[in-house]
Amino acid sequence: MAIQDTGDTYVRGYSAGAQRRWLERELKAARADRGIDWIVVFMHHPMISSSRSGSGSDLGIRQAWGPLFDSYGVDLVLSGHEHYYERSLPVRGTLPNEARTPVPVSTSTDVADTAKGTVHMIIGNGGNFATTQDDLFEEPKGRVVVDLGKETEGCYRKAVFVTEDAPWRAVQDRTHTHGFAAFDVDPGDTRTGRTRMRVTYYTFDGPYGDLTPVDTFTLERPRGDVRH
Repeated sequence: MAIQDTGDTYVRGYSAGAQRRWLERELKAARADRGIDWIVVFMHHPMISSSRSGSGSDLGIRQAWGPLFDSYGVDLVLSGHEHYYERSLPVRGTLPNEARTPVPVSTSTDVADTAKGTVHMIIGNGGNFATTQDDLFEEPKGRVVVDLGKETEGCYRKAVFVTEDAPWRAVQDRTHTHGFAAFDVDPGDTRTGRTRMRVTYYTFDGPYGDLTPVDTFTLERPRGDVRH
């Protein structure tokens, strides 16, 4: 598991590329290790988002880290920042447009082969009161920060956004204010040569409400000890 500071790309370049170089070394070593099956990255800002008027996705992350996720077969990316739940189809590569829109490798929302593409999840509604599940595009679209303008808003420069079509979108929760995800890993065996991760997103009403499963899906990939 790698935990990343997305400020390095969101506020461009303050580590002078040190974090990216570190991440590439770690991902390369992890994927070469036959005892490691799953690679999961945590980061604050998302690479995918259907937010209509929030911060949305970030082009800097797509440019700096997206190619590393692809090259070293990252299975799952978990992020927050936006205060709702959403997940992508498995994606690999980008379209040659201004937003560098991630390209889905499958349209199945039940099972994702993460050896072929990375699944991204936003789980930003765990405990924050400022939830944004009612501020999402209904159609498959997203909002992407692509630059900073010259105008300022308070002590910040205003972000420049573009709206993209979002072929990567799989599931979003437009109804519930709070939730969390549980991850159950089945290591599999050398006979089948596959390992699986079952993911369930739960919601609840109030501090003592019953848990309700809203989204369930499975990630799968070859075990590291049977890779060729």
